[in-house]
Amino acid sequence: MKIIHCYFDETELIIDGNKCLALAGVFIEDEYVESIRESLLELKAHLLDDQFTGKKEKSRIFHFAEDTQGIKSIIIDSMRDKEYRAYIAYKDLNTTYSETYISIVEKILYDRLQEKYYCKFQIYFEQNNKVNQVKMGIKMENMITRIRENHPDLEFPSLEKVTKDNILSAIPDYVLGVFRSYHQIDRAPYMGLNFDKLRNKIRLIVDMKNGMYYSRSKPYIIHPIQKSVLLPVTSSNISSKSYLSPKSYWFRQVSHIVALSKNYFLKIISR
Repeated sequence: MKIIHCYFDETELIIDGNKCLALAGVFIEDEYVESIRESLLELKAHLLDDQFTGKKEKSRIFHFAEDTQGIKSIIIDSMRDKEYRAYIAYKDLNTTYSETYISIVEKILYDRLQEKYYCKFQIYFEQNNKVNQVKMGIKMENMITRIRENHPDLEFPSLEKVTKDNILSAIPDYVLGVFRSYHQIDRAPYMGLNFDKLRNKIRLIVDMKNGMYYSRSKPYIIHPIQKSVLLPVTSSNISSKSYLSPKSYWFRQVSHIVALSKNYFLKIISR
């Protein structure tokens, strides 16, 4: 029986002004697991030995939130040719964290289990004390029961807790990392590029609130600085560091206008 390994990770982010929880499930067929593991471990060893890209905190490398941009670029490039499929789903955190988390897990798993009912699934979660494990178990049992009505041979998946020490958990961590950065207001161009590099590996993105599904044939596109354009001018905004930061949208626009005006008046004076 073919074995499919699924690694989950989660993150919180702001989408359309709402706080959301997003999960990524990365599915790897058993025949590719060891080659991917060895390749990532080899890359990790290389980065730790490289005086220009390595870090002193060796135990924390291969973590999107902590890696430098140079390291991120190298890791993202290395993930582009690996044999895995990533699925992302997100929804507003308007119920309890645990309920939201469990519902997203079900959304990602249900179709995959139903499609590959003849396979054995091994599912890996990181320790998360916010999630009610009893309710998670009940949800899994109910889901398997429903699928078995059409596919009675489906085996109950094995569930295992993992830590960041498992190098394969870096894949969903990075998939979610580029996804979260892609939503960042006034994102830098490289953030969009990082997401684009992994688009081919992300088979589906589900907006559970609006019932929208995005795939390679229907791309998920968020235009940068859309929130900044709509940002109202208030005293709190004016006094905030982000509003007048040299990297902010407004600062760049004002600077551009000033530069154009300066050039215009210089031309008039020179006549």
